[in-house]
Amino acid sequence: MEVKEYVEKLRETFKKVGDMSGENFDYVIISDDPDCDADYGIDYNGNLVINGLSTFLPVKELEHIRYRGTEDACSEQDCYVSFVFNNDITLYAYFYDLCPGQSFGLWYKGKSFSVGASSGIVTAINYGWNGNDDFVITKDGTLCGYLGQEKNIVVPDGVKRIAESAFENDYEIESIVLSDTVKAIEARAFLCTYKLKSIDLKNVEVIEDNAFRGSGLSNITLPVTLKELGKEVFYYSKISNKDCIDNRSEIEITDEMFKSHDYKG
Repeated sequence: MEVKEYVEKLRETFKKVGDMSGENFDYVIISDDPDCDADYGIDYNGNLVINGLSTFLPVKELEHIRYRGTEDACSEQDCYVSFVFNNDITLYAYFYDLCPGQSFGLWYKGKSFSVGASSGIVTAINYGWNGNDDFVITKDGTLCGYLGQEKNIVVPDGVKRIAESAFENDYEIESIVLSDTVKAIEARAFLCTYKLKSIDLKNVEVIEDNAFRGSGLSNITLPVTLKELGKEVFYYSKISNKDCIDNRSEIEITDEMFKSHDYKG
């Protein structure tokens, strides 16, 4: 798609969604000028600007712009604009409370990927999208997601953080080994990973709230390096009490980290 066509199509799409939802999107800046600080447009490298963020996605590989809208959009899933590329990528810019681009989703090689670290998705410019690397990693070393099909995953060296919701709803992953460089696991990173049976935390220092909520873990080893453990970390997992944890850290394990329930894995 050419730049002019991209901008014109996007304006047309926003108008259609606005007409359906009753929302006026005149405040959204759409421009084909790379010097313009636009909400949606193009940068100096010919890549899409989405929600003010310069992405790794070249406009020349964009094939279609589609939309979904409702008159009474009450969630981000009800209203979005999708950008369909010729290399198996579809990027969804969701409208949360009818404010465009507040969160993003990704569809790549038949796999759905939606995370809270939305800026990480669109700015992971050192990810080649050439099928040779299944990890989405930002330049600062944050792993935003995994797009491969392997059940047993080894996180590459250099990754410093596992982003919020990075593996959320990944129903295939069974084991993961972190690299020695990973220091933090953000909130909900492994939420609802029902088949996850083991994780090697290596040198992790921080595990945030709900990190393993709803996972398939039945036991875990907390390393001596661990300094912070969030709330409800193991809710609705098979880790139901202190006996399931080999705690080598100085963190106190409390009942607030667990929730008794009828787990069906």
